[in-house]
Amino acid sequence: MINSWKSILTIFVCVITSLLVFILPICGFLFQCGCVWIWSGAASHCNIYDPAPPNCPWCLYHGVLGLLAGTVIFFSQSFISFVVLFLTGRTLLACVTGVAALFPISILIGWVTKLF
Repeated sequence: MINSWKSILTIFVCVITSLLVFILPICGFLFQCGCVWIWSGAASHCNIYDPAPPNCPWCLYHGVLGLLAGTVIFFSQSFISFVVLFLTGRTLLACVTGVAALFPISILIGWVTKLF
């Protein structure tokens, strides 16, 4: 059944896990700030600890902008996953699509962040 709690919970777990694992390396890639994998130091190498600019926009101001960006990315991934689930009825395909959507959505949100 498409609307089963198991499918919905599975999609949320996939989306949240992918976001938590990949967001810092994506941040490091987009802004060249020094953020790395969680198991390699996470944001401890970020350029926000260097008093000279430029500073990472997602980590600056105690990560408020990063939290906002992460929230937009999460809801975008979830929306895409649920559209795929609704159209196909396949939970695994919806999870894979949601995880794959993380990268283009993050690049778009990073680009918008750089504009401001």
